[in-house]
Order: sequence, then C-alpha cells, then structure tokens
Amino acid sequence: MTKIIAADFTPTSFLLPARDVQAVYCARSSEETRYYLTGVYIERVDHVNEPGSTVHIVATDGHILLDKIAPDSAWVGSECTTQDSDNIGGFILSVDVMEKAFKAKTVGDLWILGDIKTGILQFIDVDSPLSDGAQFNRVGVCEFGRIDGTFPDYRRVLPIQGDNSAPLTFDPVYYAQLAKANKLLGGTAITLNAQAVGDPISVGFPKVPLLTGVMMPMRA
Repeated sequence: MTKIIAADFTPTSFLLPARDVQAVYCARSSEETRYYLTGVYIERVDHVNEPGSTVHIVATDGHILLDKIAPDSAWVGSECTTQDSDNIGGFILSVDVMEKAFKAKTVGDLWILGDIKTGILQFIDVDSPLSDGAQFNRVGVCEFGRIDGTFPDYRRVLPIQGDNSAPLTFDPVYYAQLAKANKLLGGTAITLNAQAVGDPISVGFPKVPLLTGVMMPMRA
C-alpha cells in the first residue's frame, strides 16, 4: 500500500539508488562459508581537506568485483559502519530479502531508504530532487540484515586510475551468446584479444578444441 513518507537523513540512515545496489549484487558470493561476501558492502569515504563524501557500493565473490560510485544525492550516515579506517567506514548489507521489492513499479526512480538502528528498509518512488525532509511515495518495506564481518580491502585490486592500456569495447549481448556456446561445449574460460583499438576482437576458448571466435568492436 502506497504511503507518503519523508526522507530523513540521520547518522544511522542511508539512501541509495536501488538499481545500483541491484546491479552490484550480481557479483556477490553465494557460498555460506564466505558469509561476509554474500552481501553488498556500502562504504562512505569522507573527502580529505574538503567537504562532502563519496559512497561506494561494492560486491565480490573472489572472482569478479563490482564497485559502483553512487550519485551525489546518495546518503550514508556517519554511524552506518562496522569497520573504520581513518576517513573510511562501511557496513555489509544483506540484500537477498529485497529482491522482490526491486520489482516494484514506480513512476520515477526506485531508491532505498534504510536505517541500521531500526533494521527497516523502505523503497521510495523518487520523481523529484532528493533532499532532507522531502516527501515521497513508499512502494515497499522490509527488514534487512547487516552482516557481521569484515569486508576485504577491495581497493588493492582496482585498476590504477589513468591506465592508458587499449580498451576492448564490445556489446555484452554478443559476449553472452559466445559465453553460452562455450558453456554448452564444456568450456570454462574465454579470452579476449585485439591488436589495436577498433580491431576485431579475437575470442579464444581454451577448454574447447577447434572452436574460435571473433567479435566486432563497438564504435565509440
């Protein structure tokens, strides 16, 4: 049932775009023994020597990692943390309970308004600028869990900013088709290579004999 609520930015509250959380969730682990990787890590990084902060939404299963910087209108309170390091603090959000709510039909964008003190998540329909005290339609509500664990230092594996290596730009739809063929033939890995930017991408299937592929690059 739709209800009008006001966005309340407090030290224990957080406000995140649902689409960002849902996308990054694709990289989380499903292994129960690695429970600290089964959620999405929400990290607030306060800017040094200047006002403001940056919110990172991160997930990894040890093989892939996704790091999404939330828009400036996102909010993570200063007390939304289970691990601190200088100007960095964050918590691991268990999002499996939210999957149905992600499908809520909205007029605008779907955002998540939560509070680690109450353990309640509210899904709000945002079709106007976000600000403290602004009113929005609530389209869903549920309880959430905060995973008690230490998320690994994901920054050490992120690419160095300013890397000038040539990018291989391709349409993921075509990559998915190649990956499906590889899987059907028992393959477990795919390699991508190109001589230069804009060249056809050579697709290798190390575990599938006599199978080769080529993928045309996307135009910038």
